[in-house]
Amino acid sequence: MRAVVRYFNIVFIVAALVVAGLAATGLLQFPASESGPDTQTGTRVTTGEVALSPAPDFLTPVEPEPYNRLAIAESDAGVIYRLIDQQTDLRGGTPVRYVRTVVDVGTR
Repeated sequence: MRAVVRYFNIVFIVAALVVAGLAATGLLQFPASESGPDTQTGTRVTTGEVALSPAPDFLTPVEPEPYNRLAIAESDAGVIYRLIDQQTDLRGGTPVRYVRTVVDVGTR
């Protein structure tokens, strides 16, 4: 398993270097992006079709698994996902999706 993880890490690094090289030579151009405004907790910011806002009313609260130091130590990747929560409200004209992820990282 570790050999597979190392292989994918090498592939990822090589791909990142290729993209960086293409961007540096001008052969690859990224679209200009605008920096969004600084926001405080509880405010709403709309960026295109994505809006960051407080938890919606339709949300069913889900608590993450408790922190487990042993599980992180035994993880091959050094990362443990304690919660991946995706809830969608289809009652209105536009679907509203809530996404929350809780991750513990044990290595650099």
